[in-house]
Amino acid sequence: MRKPVDLIVCMGDTLPHLPSVDDVTALFAGCAEAVAPDGRLVLTFRDLRHELTGLDRFIPVRSSSDKVMICFLEYEEETVKVHDLIYFREDDGWRLEKGVYPKLRLSSDKVAQLLAEAGFHVRHSSKNSGMITILAEEPPLR
Repeated sequence: MRKPVDLIVCMGDTLPHLPSVDDVTALFAGCAEAVAPDGRLVLTFRDLRHELTGLDRFIPVRSSSDKVMICFLEYEEETVKVHDLIYFREDDGWRLEKGVYPKLRLSSDKVAQLLAEAGFHVRHSSKNSGMITILAEEPPLR
């Protein structure tokens, strides 16, 4: 058996990349098994609940003199299709690479519910610049 850990971190926007809510549930169950009593779980993820419309669905991500990355968001009921367009400057002009992938539309309330079902208690939840941050704790052994 592995030694329990004091802290588990899932930062950035990793959580919505899981294929389904069932996978999020399984992740939280695994975290509950791995974390020590009074251990903590820190999550950050993008708030995708509110749909952007029109041209606001085009999001400039990064740009430099030789690379430009833009995302386009296509909203579905439980996911957002993220379309990546990346232009690379080459000797003979610009080359386009493109891709698409789904991201889960997770709310802080839904994540808090899934954490509670896994045995965690949410100690802090906040939203800043479109990112949700949640700090959850595993209850101490009694």
